[in-house]
Amino acid sequence: MNGVVELFRELGHGTKAEDLIRFYVDQRSEDKDLFDLGKFPVGHMVKDSALRTAFNEKLAAFSSDLDAAEILNRIGSRGGWNPEEITMLSSLSAQEYRQILEENNGLRLRAILSAALQFGTFLNASDEMKEISRRAREALKIIGQESAINRLRVRPYGIDLAETAEAVSPDSGENGADPEGAE
Repeated sequence: MNGVVELFRELGHGTKAEDLIRFYVDQRSEDKDLFDLGKFPVGHMVKDSALRTAFNEKLAAFSSDLDAAEILNRIGSRGGWNPEEITMLSSLSAQEYRQILEENNGLRLRAILSAALQFGTFLNASDEMKEISRRAREALKIIGQESAINRLRVRPYGIDLAETAEAVSPDSGENGADPEGAE
């Protein structure tokens, strides 16, 4: 598709290129994954802005059922994302990230955390990518402040809550006390 659109444009047939894009998108309307350029190893090679826009808009039309945890798991496990997913993930609150983290465990949880936190490490990260990482880190801080064990659990992810350790120390009787109340 990309090659034909480029050829039409190079031959001065921009209108035919636009018609072809519309026809293609209309005829292939049942296949959501087809429009996710982030899933294709050569998706980054699609340079035509009208084609990229048409694909992104079509993908967005499918995506009313986006599941943030599933997207993060896929990114953390296999990589690849699209602009719509980044926008959706950046709109989640720290509390929503907290819920995602608390609802998952094991390898899936590690993949989700890996995906969310990686966006903060990119040199050319967009503001949306930075926001994903910031909110995920904030969720980890919230979780870490809930108990002494959680404080230890979030430490490997770069969350050091030593300054709040006194607030949840075993001696304080809060969150660290024996569950049966025994002394």
